[in-house]
Amino acid sequence: MTVDSLPIEDPVRWAAAIHSDRRDRPTRLVWIESPDPRAMPGAPEEVGTAKAVFGLETLLSPAGRGDPWQEWLEMARLLESLGGPGPMLDPATGRWFEREHLSSWSEPKDAESDGADALQLPDEILWSIRATRREGGRGVWLTTEGLARLGLPELEMLEVPEELADVGAALLDGLSGLACVTPPPRDRAWVVGPSLEVSARTLDEVIETIDERSAGSRRHRGGEVPPGAGGLIDALVVCGAQPRGSYRRIWTAPIEVLRALIDGAAVHRSPRAAARQQRLAQRRLDLVDAALVASPDVKVQLAAGDHGSEGFWGVVTQSLGSGWSVQPLDLAGRPAAGESERLVARGQVVDWRIELDGAVHGPEDAGPLSNLLGTGPSVAPTGSVE
Repeated sequence: MTVDSLPIEDPVRWAAAIHSDRRDRPTRLVWIESPDPRAMPGAPEEVGTAKAVFGLETLLSPAGRGDPWQEWLEMARLLESLGGPGPMLDPATGRWFEREHLSSWSEPKDAESDGADALQLPDEILWSIRATRREGGRGVWLTTEGLARLGLPELEMLEVPEELADVGAALLDGLSGLACVTPPPRDRAWVVGPSLEVSARTLDEVIETIDERSAGSRRHRGGEVPPGAGGLIDALVVCGAQPRGSYRRIWTAPIEVLRALIDGAAVHRSPRAAARQQRLAQRRLDLVDAALVASPDVKVQLAAGDHGSEGFWGVVTQSLGSGWSVQPLDLAGRPAAGESERLVARGQVVDWRIELDGAVHGPEDAGPLSNLLGTGPSVAPTGSVE
């Protein structure tokens, strides 16, 4: 690794370019400047009293041609090694990360790893979802922030009904992960889950029919979207698979898909997200065991298969020591007609859900679930995957 000083004027006190010995790692620009909380919305209180702020800028590999999560993690680790005890801001998403987050991501997570493991990071750490509302407007404008640094268009959803805004944001999260693997198709419907289809349209195809009072309308954007802008605007709008209207094609939010998600349908996971979820599920199978003996009223569902892609969901009917007897469920969450119970071995589990006291918990909720079950810290069971 080499470090070159850069001649940058105040308020930057010091700046350098850090070049990695690895050719597949981009140059990182690092600098120190005086803190200005006004330029950092949402800054924790300690930023205002800091003596200096360390900054770092770099390129992330375009999605599909590298591992931007590993590069993001390396960037965070470098900042942690340079800076003091303060938090870190990711300007692309507006998220602040406390010091303990950076430290927890900096250590290997298994004996075979020779460095920090980027699979700890959820897909969506590279982007965020912003929701915007306007008084008198129709619905909510949802948009991603952060995909552009991966060489991808930002994704939007316009005039989403207020009651569907949360599930709309979750859909954009899932679609962003899929877009990191395969760009959204432009000439056909985008299949995003079992019997779930949407389409990705350019902004100028959609914005003409958006109520001017709505968030995300041409007026709201300050007229920055000229007619016929097409590819000049680096964003795609997620709409229903087909336009509405007989005489005029009107592209609207994918309401049917959003309602199907509320009813239990699921969006495909990216391979990376599926692998991460399988790891979480395997490492926390002790919570499944604890839940099944905690209460006769607990309901446990398991997903079994190859990262969930060719697998099935089923509800546990009996614990068998080396696994569980499971009744397969259909897409609506009901017992699948004509399907008999199956034996699911511990190593086959790729995800699980525990319904306890009216709330549904998954592997990502290990901390709160451990407290509810009184099991203490969750540990990796025998047979967990790495």
